[in-house]
Amino acid sequence: MTIPGVPVNPHWIIIDSDALIQILLTNSTAILKKLKTDYSIQCLIVQAVETELLRITSKRLHSIKSLFDKTLNSSTIRILTEELISHEKGSAIGASLFNQAEQLGRHLHRSIDRGEAFSHGAAMTLGVPVVTHDREAINKLCGDGVRFTEPLLRMYDLVGLGIQTKMLDYADCDKIRDTLLDNNEWVMQCFRNCKYVEGLPLFYARFVDASLPLIGAANAIQSLDKRLYITRTH
Repeated sequence: MTIPGVPVNPHWIIIDSDALIQILLTNSTAILKKLKTDYSIQCLIVQAVETELLRITSKRLHSIKSLFDKTLNSSTIRILTEELISHEKGSAIGASLFNQAEQLGRHLHRSIDRGEAFSHGAAMTLGVPVVTHDREAINKLCGDGVRFTEPLLRMYDLVGLGIQTKMLDYADCDKIRDTLLDNNEWVMQCFRNCKYVEGLPLFYARFVDASLPLIGAANAIQSLDKRLYITRTH
């Protein structure tokens, strides 16, 4: 039963390949584990992202392969399958939803890369958030009139939750930025050339614990800025 006024946590969150690479590069998987243990939110990747990560780590970024394997083996991240959905929704509904997600992913793949297409397709079908920051794909979907699940979460929204819950401190966030820059990865402009604490006033957190004081900007800054409130379940 849903209690009016009380945030309802999504059961799942889909993570796209670009965000997953950043999570692994910065060794930030503990944030995903906290979502599972404290908020009952399971992080998922689609099979297309698993394939893409295995391909990327075989050619470059070899250092993250073992952490990727460990994250999957511990079920900190799980792969979205028909069986996984059926376990929660029942076999008939699970099969239907999985097929819908796959069909939508194939449709979106006409316009954007495979990993992004199937990640967005799964998120839209299941009605759950996706963590991604592929602006080219997002802009293409917007231009095509696709109504994707909101809010669109970014790697830095996970970092922001880490700060809000005191799992991370500002020094940790500065190390995350430095690692991303060293690997030529995307960093939000508000944090790119300054310390994390200095960039916070220009950061609108899209993913927050409803029971804790907000961090960053109080009002939306970008057109896609919307906030998802979650609450602890344990």
